[in-house]
Amino acid sequence: MNSKNTYHVVTTLNEPTAITCTAKGRLIDPEYDNLIVCKGSTIEIYSILTDGIKLATDFSIYGVISKIQACTIPDKSTCSLFVLTDQNYFTILTYDPVMQKIHSEGHGKLSEPNARLTDQPISIVIDLKSSTILISAFTGRLFSVPLAPKVDVKGKSKEAVRSIPFEPSSIRTNEFDFISMVSLKGIHQSSIAVLLGGIDNLKTIKTFKYNASLNEISENDKLQVGVEATTHTLVAVPDPIGGVLSIGEYIISYYDLLSAACTPKELSIDPTVVTASSFLENSYDHCMIGDAEGYLYMLTFDISNLKVHQIHSTLIGQACIPNSITDLGSNLFYIGSSQGDPCVIKLNRLGVKFSIEILHTFSNLGPIVDFCLFDYDQQGKQTMVCCSGVDKDGSLRVVENGVGFLEQYELAMPLITQVFPLTMPNRASETLVISTFDRTVVLHQTSDTEMREISKYSAMIHNDITLATTVNHQGHLVQITKLSARIMTLGSQGTLLHEWRPPKGEYIAIAQVDAAQCVLCCGKGLLIYLDYADSVFRQISRVQLPDVACIRLCPLKEEGLDYDYVLVGMWSKPKAVLLSLPTLETVLEYSVKDTGPRDLLITRFEQKLYLMVLLGDGQLLSNEIQFRRNVALLKNERQTMVGTYCTAMYPYVHQEQKKVFIAGSRPTIVSSLRQTLFFSAVNMKDIFAFATFNQHILLMTSQSLLFGQIDASQKLHHNKFKIENDMPVRIRYMDKAKALAVATIYKEKNNHNGFLSNKGNIRILDAQTFQVLDTYTLPGTETVESMVMASFSGYPKKEYLFAGTIIENPDDPDANHGRILVFDIKDNYRVELLEAIEQPGVIYDLKAFQNSVVAAVNGSIYCLTKFAPDLPLGQRVSFEINVHKNVLALGLDTRGDKVLVGDLMQSMSVLKMTNQDPLKLEVLAVDSKPVWMTAVKFVNDYTYIGADDRNNLFTLALDHSEKDGGNISKLQLKGGFHVGSLINCFRPDTLVDVLSTGVKDKDALTKCTEKAFTFATVHGSIGTNVIHELEKLIMNEKREKMILAANIEDAMTSIDLASQLLGVSLENMLYSSISNEKIDISPETLSMYNSLNPTFPKQKALIELDSRLTHEISTRQHYVNEWLISIQKLCKTLDIPYRFKSMEEYQENDLSWATVQSISCELRDLKEIEAFRIQNFNSTIKAIHYYWHILNYQPNRNDQDDTIETHLSTLYQNFPLDADLSIVREQYEPSTFDYYRHPSNQLQLTARTLDLLCKKQHVLQSLYDTRIHVYNHSMTRIKAVWEEFNIPILERPALPLGLSDQNMIQLQDIIDSIDPLLKSVFDKYIQEFKVQLIPLWDACLLSQMERAEFIASLYEKNTKLEIKSQVDHHMTYLTSIHIEGQALKALMKERKDLIQKMIDFEKTASDPKRLFQASFQLLEEEKWRNNCLPRLLYLDRQLIKAINEFEKLAGKPVMIGERRYLDTLLDEIADREANQTFFGFLNSDPVHTAKRVKSRPASVGSLGSIMQSKKPPQLKTRAASAIMTSVVSNTQSVPKKIKPSQSMPLKKKPAVKSPISQEKKDQEQRQQQQEKQQQQQQQQQQQQQQEQEQPQNQGAIYSSTAYINSNITLTKAFRQKGQMASLIPIPASRTLTTTKSV
Repeated sequence: MNSKNTYHVVTTLNEPTAITCTAKGRLIDPEYDNLIVCKGSTIEIYSILTDGIKLATDFSIYGVISKIQACTIPDKSTCSLFVLTDQNYFTILTYDPVMQKIHSEGHGKLSEPNARLTDQPISIVIDLKSSTILISAFTGRLFSVPLAPKVDVKGKSKEAVRSIPFEPSSIRTNEFDFISMVSLKGIHQSSIAVLLGGIDNLKTIKTFKYNASLNEISENDKLQVGVEATTHTLVAVPDPIGGVLSIGEYIISYYDLLSAACTPKELSIDPTVVTASSFLENSYDHCMIGDAEGYLYMLTFDISNLKVHQIHSTLIGQACIPNSITDLGSNLFYIGSSQGDPCVIKLNRLGVKFSIEILHTFSNLGPIVDFCLFDYDQQGKQTMVCCSGVDKDGSLRVVENGVGFLEQYELAMPLITQVFPLTMPNRASETLVISTFDRTVVLHQTSDTEMREISKYSAMIHNDITLATTVNHQGHLVQITKLSARIMTLGSQGTLLHEWRPPKGEYIAIAQVDAAQCVLCCGKGLLIYLDYADSVFRQISRVQLPDVACIRLCPLKEEGLDYDYVLVGMWSKPKAVLLSLPTLETVLEYSVKDTGPRDLLITRFEQKLYLMVLLGDGQLLSNEIQFRRNVALLKNERQTMVGTYCTAMYPYVHQEQKKVFIAGSRPTIVSSLRQTLFFSAVNMKDIFAFATFNQHILLMTSQSLLFGQIDASQKLHHNKFKIENDMPVRIRYMDKAKALAVATIYKEKNNHNGFLSNKGNIRILDAQTFQVLDTYTLPGTETVESMVMASFSGYPKKEYLFAGTIIENPDDPDANHGRILVFDIKDNYRVELLEAIEQPGVIYDLKAFQNSVVAAVNGSIYCLTKFAPDLPLGQRVSFEINVHKNVLALGLDTRGDKVLVGDLMQSMSVLKMTNQDPLKLEVLAVDSKPVWMTAVKFVNDYTYIGADDRNNLFTLALDHSEKDGGNISKLQLKGGFHVGSLINCFRPDTLVDVLSTGVKDKDALTKCTEKAFTFATVHGSIGTNVIHELEKLIMNEKREKMILAANIEDAMTSIDLASQLLGVSLENMLYSSISNEKIDISPETLSMYNSLNPTFPKQKALIELDSRLTHEISTRQHYVNEWLISIQKLCKTLDIPYRFKSMEEYQENDLSWATVQSISCELRDLKEIEAFRIQNFNSTIKAIHYYWHILNYQPNRNDQDDTIETHLSTLYQNFPLDADLSIVREQYEPSTFDYYRHPSNQLQLTARTLDLLCKKQHVLQSLYDTRIHVYNHSMTRIKAVWEEFNIPILERPALPLGLSDQNMIQLQDIIDSIDPLLKSVFDKYIQEFKVQLIPLWDACLLSQMERAEFIASLYEKNTKLEIKSQVDHHMTYLTSIHIEGQALKALMKERKDLIQKMIDFEKTASDPKRLFQASFQLLEEEKWRNNCLPRLLYLDRQLIKAINEFEKLAGKPVMIGERRYLDTLLDEIADREANQTFFGFLNSDPVHTAKRVKSRPASVGSLGSIMQSKKPPQLKTRAASAIMTSVVSNTQSVPKKIKPSQSMPLKKKPAVKSPISQEKKDQEQRQQQQEKQQQQQQQQQQQQQQEQEQPQNQGAIYSSTAYINSNITLTKAFRQKGQMASLIPIPASRTLTTTKSV
């Protein structure tokens, strides 16, 4: 190949999958949020659904994206996206809804000549006040990017800014590095908080404000707080709380930032690294965080008065290791991860507890640290196994080329064994027969997305499993079950035509059928051949075999052969036997090894017949088979692994190509290309059965049946395999052992200090099942750094595993060293260590080379100088240093006699072998440029490709024309390509296979890709580099474009005609179809210039569109015709006018969606009306039928105007009822009664008929409800009395079972006969309880009315047990309140006695002789006279308070007679002034008495001398005004209207407790009584103290806050004067007599 025409074509096979950052904003639609996901250099935009996310669009940019941020440009309805790359280039992107494309609003680069790039993660915040983005990309500087033109102090836009929008500006700061930066909320809005590094391992939070006009930031010196040294992240707390969370490895703190002296609210956590956080949407007190182990926590703030008092943390679940958490709304969250599989989770709340549920998981291959490619079957199909993920998310990912299953619908039905579509010639299948583990289910398709189960279909047996079923040539249904073979007519009303049963004592174990014949296996090995050409089973032949494992009918007469055959598989002697039909003579025996056949098949691919034998272990044996007369010959046997287990093979036709679907653990599709079989994996797991149903592919899983389509285009599919808790880091394929060597790392926790350390394993896995076969555990903290498989000429049949390790030195990382371990893999896959060679450095790479091995050990190249595995341990293997000219040799590659070395800092160098035994190397060429390499690879002897740390691929070349003069040559740079992701390794070969390339065979594929290789990146992308001849490529492309242009033009013409008929413009039709294929060319350009840039995807899209349009037209014509006929019938039935045109006019001129939709909606509406009316009709007729029967209603047949009852009577004769009141009406109503469709029905579905029926139903229902209420009450009482008095059954009168007039009279007679007996017995029984109740009633202050009502309620009971239960409940209630009742009663008596004493004293005070008593008696009287009224007022207050408390406890008012006692008491107090009952204390007029000498005691009249001599005119107020301080508040809890009979406690009264044991209850009551007695004693002592202090402080009785509720204590004087006052204050400074002068 001429080198000047050789080009390196870099192709991406798999897009990046690792999530680097996410954002959320309304990017596409101003009304709906979008999830924006960044994957390396790719951005994906998702629509947020109620149960997940859906990809809306994606695009890539040139560069590695480091940060994205949703922002809003003024005057834009949608948000924009700020994108920053790792090279500090930025762009602002906006979605154009008209063009439906992403376009750039502006772009630029952040650059500062004298500044250094920051070592910290870049932070981006938005200053909302000025619409400016602030970025911390350089040390000591911030960059501002305005989203709107800057405004000067005069308010005018600066022209310079307008001309250069989004111009970045540098802002100098006094700080070094910004560790984290956030925009504050709350009262600090428009400020930013920054986490800064400090001295002495301390860090500081400072706040700044941005001044847009001056483009500078100002620091707030008063808002600086010091934080813990491990703090690494700030999180802004949303409005209205504000402040920040500082997150460290040990402490999470909240700072409100109101002042520097603010006290943080801290939460101590276990040592962990928080990697992501997000506050819940519309929440300021819940924040979700995730750590480096994938655990998710919920931070909860205790907040009061908008202040945070405490922080709590709760573990809510575990997902992938997150780097971002995005709240999607509706309790959905997107967990982005670059180290594991991103997922969508749902947050579940149960009270204050949280938990998560993972709804969807998205496969992520990144970071791929190593991978291998291998062809397991040597059939030209490569399998890629990657070491992906980090720590707990580490796993093996298997990547294969294959086809995809596009799931459309799912039918949830577990434990399905087989699926049989009933297919008839020239008709679409509408019936599906499903056999489960114990029964047969028949489903009928009613629409594209709905299926209805048929409980009884034809004469099928439904309560047994179906082994096989089909439709024969006569159109009859054939069903094979374990017990019989049956032929029946097709349809839901089909009948049995013939049945065949196996010989006596046998059962049918296996069956295979087609349209004319069937083969059965009965018992263990009896093979029987039947045919049913005349819909009658005829046994033609039978043969006894040792055993039968599987059967396959082979109707090869359809293929042009002379005979049909049957294949039989056997287990006892694993083999497949071919028998001819109908004689069952053996034609061929094909023996297999180890495992018996699971399924057999003879099928034709491209004019060749193949015998395919599927074994139980997942192997597929395929042979070409040829028939010569009745002799079969096999040739070209091929063995292929298609899974760990397989169930069956299913031939089908897809896009006019014959294919075979193999169901099993890894479903596979077999096809043929150019006379060669090829196998395509399907992106599914564990499929147990397959079928085709109309236009759908059916796949059966363990839990459901999937409906969908097979996407024939080859794509990469991923499968995940976990290796316990290990993280795979290195992998190599062992070709001879068909196994994988995988080096893994796992974390082990130190129980003493809690630190984690790495431990290493080397595991051997089966390359097909990925089952771990053996494990070698490395000692200490040693882990594997490199591996290679090597073969040696002295041991040609064996492969040896070389592993280079690293032993870390925690004290000095530069002193790390390692070992080279050599393993022998035995035949049983056991690992044996041959030798371990200590090395002074880390073994970064190993490669097999010239019957030897080279190793990169730090900066040196070591070579294997001795390999003798037969010698004693310690003498078998040795390595010696060969070249030492590198800083750190990280990667090696070998080709021929050369070794390519990739250095950490010194680019690439080429070594050449100078001696083979022992191996010697010398430097041939080097690259003088300093480049940090990550991987290297030979392209050919003189061209080398490498990947650097800047995400680039570049090629170096050695000028081979130079003669070897002993000097070191220079490598020349030839080309480069920016990949956009870091490449870890190259491997030879590629995932491209024959089906995806279209080459002739495997050899041609090998030649095409002989110099190709594959690379993988940390973002999960997979790429390849393929070499082609440019001239040939251009010629083929031109020819294909011409053909494509012609095909596209033909398709466009057909689409145009179809679009006109369907009423859709050609542009819209093309746009809606082609845009789904991700073709960027506009439909306008495509329709005008068909030859412009034609492509195969374009052709495929147009052909598929034309096919869909043709099918759509046919479908619409069929449905419109069918719908219009139905509408005509329904309009006639429902008496609704018909409003559509003729069918021909629609089918020829107008099949637009609007027309079809209007017809469909009209039919739907009419069907809904019909169904609704039929339902109402049947339900109404059923109800009337029942009422007529129960009420013994006699219809009026003589009314000529109302014929409905006549029609009803005729209809009911066909539905006889056998029901009475012993059956509940709802249970009686039979669902199978269809009155409307009965032939005798003469009533129509008109609205008038239904209205009349409803009126009749309502009249009958009203009568029924009245009588059934009386009936149920009476029956309950009668039966209870019978049981209570043990009335013999024979003496009990018969009870009526209807509601006719005669029945109701009979029922009343029975009630009248038992009432006297019941009352006489209950009188004696209730009298026994009165003795116990009267003391409690007296203690609880129950009035006579309440007692009488309670006794009356007992007579309403039916049994003594009910009476006793109510009495016990009543006594429990009375017992709970009787202590308080006694206390209230005592207080009432004390007040009554005091009043009586005052009245008696009033009488005696008018006697003049009293003045001649002893002076000490007069003084005592005077003292009592002065204290009696305060005492009375005090008792009034206490009594009102006690009444309120008692009523609240009892849940009822205290009644005296028929009136509430509290109302009586308040009226008495209010009327006390007007009545002037108590010896002139409350006289309105002043009392004038004569002056007396000091030695003489004062008289009654002298009391007025201490009062004011003159009072101003005032209103008469009630005396209660001085004692109602607490009445207002206490009376609010008492019900305003409570019946006197409400003597039972309320349901929710706190005093009534749940039932407990009697002993515990008595104990609690005694304890409560003791506590109450103690409280009463304390109250009495306090009262005595108050009485002693009362004479000196009488004015203190009246509180300055005492108020009177006008609704309770409005005085008569207020009523008379017509004045209103709701609240009257009483000052405390007045004396007792001021009660009249308020």
